[in-house]
Amino acid sequence: MSIVEELETRFLPHLKKAAAELQLEFPSSRITTWSSPTGSLTAYQGHDVGIDCLLPDAAQDQPDNICLIIGVMHVTTVTKICDAAVCWGGGKGRGTELDLLDEHVLWAPEILSHIEVELPRLVGALRAALRRGHPLGMEQKI
Repeated sequence: MSIVEELETRFLPHLKKAAAELQLEFPSSRITTWSSPTGSLTAYQGHDVGIDCLLPDAAQDQPDNICLIIGVMHVTTVTKICDAAVCWGGGKGRGTELDLLDEHVLWAPEILSHIEVELPRLVGALRAALRRGHPLGMEQKI
């Protein structure tokens, strides 16, 4: 099984289930799952799977999207797991809600197993961020 197939097999079913539950809980948000190559124009091929959440009601001075991402880099050479996190984007105040990795780590089944066990924690961080509607430390302005 290729690295991409293993990512998709291990994580996409869980991510799709979580995304469907989150969509019911946060109907005004646009919540989707993805599996996508990265770095296709470079020598550093990678691949990510995740849940992307677009918050259409975000204040103009707030980020309007947050994602749960599990990603690898260097899939054609010495593969490393580079992402297992929940992070904001799409505007000012980008930040990380939760990151399971202190640094990039070599691809290994036990690391994937650890991420799989911690997946409910990542989904919980995503849920908490969606409920709050903005990054930690960035209070909504009235």
